[in-house]
Parts: sequence; structure tokens; C-alpha cells
Amino acid sequence: MIKKTVENIDESRTTNHSVFNILVEVTIFTKDKAALINENVNEIIYGLFTRISKEHGVQVVKWHHEDCSVQMLLSISPSTNLTKYINATKASSSRLLKKEIYGLSLALPDGKFWGRGFYAFSLDAKNEKTKNKKRVNIK
Repeated sequence: MIKKTVENIDESRTTNHSVFNILVEVTIFTKDKAALINENVNEIIYGLFTRISKEHGVQVVKWHHEDCSVQMLLSISPSTNLTKYINATKASSSRLLKKEIYGLSLALPDGKFWGRGFYAFSLDAKNEKTKNKKRVNIK
């Protein structure tokens, strides 16, 4: 089930010098795949990711969550640093969740909400996963 979907995604986006349509599917997991994401937590995370996305040239196209992961389809600009965007959103959402949800800090493995790294898949024009699968480890 897709939690959120942008209905009017442009086929392509433009800058002063280019026309592009770069789609990336990203999956992030909670630390030790702990079941920490419920509807309330998901709404907080989704709101934060969409707010921060504007600063990084990212558009959240689709959003889906499970109890231990979030999968999103992102439309990014050629100049987007995907790792920087994911780092910013994971750090901000972790801090916000610890502040907003009483007792969450006690339930977190090692005091961390998100696990290290993320999975990213580039998509072709037919929205099919290509062989450019990549696991990014963040130190």
C-alpha cells in the first residue's frame, strides 16, 4: 500500500540549462530493523522529509512505510546530493521524534532511530528498477 502519492508529477523538470526526469527509489531502515514506525511516527517523518526536500531539489513522488522501514520514490535534480539529503532528513527526523514522542528514546536500540546507510535504485523511463542498485554506507 502506498501511503502518499503526488498526483501531478511533471514528466520532466527543468533548470536554466537542462530538462530532466531523474527518479530514484530509496529505502531506509530503523536501527536493527526495530518495529518503531506507526501511523503517528510516519506522519511526522513524511512531513519532515517533504519540508527538507525543497532545500535539496527533491520531490517526494511516492511514500510507503512498514513498521521498520520507509520506501520512497524521489524525483531529484542533477545537482542533488542524495547522500546529503538522506543524512539531513534522517538526523532531523530522529531528533524530532525523540522530542515529540514521550518514551521513544528508551525504546531505541543504542539510542538511534535509523540504521546506517540506505538503499537506492535508479529507475528508467518505465519506472522499472535498473541494475544500478546501490547500498550506501554512512560512517
